[in-house]
Amino acid sequence: MMRAPLLLFVVLGAGCAEGPYAAPYWASVVVGNDVVLEASEAFTDVDGEGTLAAAEVMVVDGRSDVPMPDIEVEVTSSAAGVYVLPEDAVQEVDGPGEGTWLDALSGRTYTFDLDGGDVLPGSLVAGTDGRGVLTFYLFVDALPREDASEKGLLDFAAAEIRASIQVDSDTFQVTAE
Repeated sequence: MMRAPLLLFVVLGAGCAEGPYAAPYWASVVVGNDVVLEASEAFTDVDGEGTLAAAEVMVVDGRSDVPMPDIEVEVTSSAAGVYVLPEDAVQEVDGPGEGTWLDALSGRTYTFDLDGGDVLPGSLVAGTDGRGVLTFYLFVDALPREDASEKGLLDFAAAEIRASIQVDSDTFQVTAE
């Protein structure tokens, strides 16, 4: 007699797991526009001086284009000097100091509150919000360089940012002109 209510509790409780969840096979990831920055000497070296850019990706039901909340997305950078940061990890501070990063284009200074300590991540795994959107930051410390023999000091190659939900992926680029 006690088994029926217990079984019902187990079945109903199984649907209450916390997300984010793996994307179903019909999901699609949609990336935003390329991030185009003003070329700067700040992008020549990995030295903690670069710029911060916000970016978003969306997960939709590929059958209806309806946004899908709470879906796990992995965002990775192809460039060693372009870091992918969770939206809530970025804090603006009053001035430079130990552990701060300078946005050379805006003059603002930031700290990044990361679980891994001082190492900036080249990837991020997080869930979409209630609108099916994952908002994150890119800290562009250095961009890949074009062939120096043919190009000038401030000619950069693009860094590729890939958003993946395992069943689909798409890319956008970070460039400096």
